[in-house]
Amino acid sequence: KRDADATTKTPIDQNENQVDVDRTAKIRQSILETKDLSVSARNVKIITADGKVTLRGPVQSETERDAMLREFGVS
Repeated sequence: KRDADATTKTPIDQNENQVDVDRTAKIRQSILETKDLSVSARNVKIITADGKVTLRGPVQSETERDAMLREFGVS
C-alpha cells in the first residue's frame, strides 16, 4: 500500500549506471559495518538514482534515523 504512491521511491527506481550502483554498494557496506544499528536499520532499502540516495524502511527510533542520515549523508 505505501508503495502505491507514484512519488515514493522503490528499489525499481534504482539506476543501473555504475556510479549509482557503486554508491549504493558503498552505503550498504557502511551500514553493515556500523555496529550500533538495529536489525531493521541494517535492512533498509537503498535507492540511488542520478546521484541522489534515498533510504526506505523502518528504524528503531528517530535518533537512529537521524544518525543514519548524518552518517551516510542521504535523504
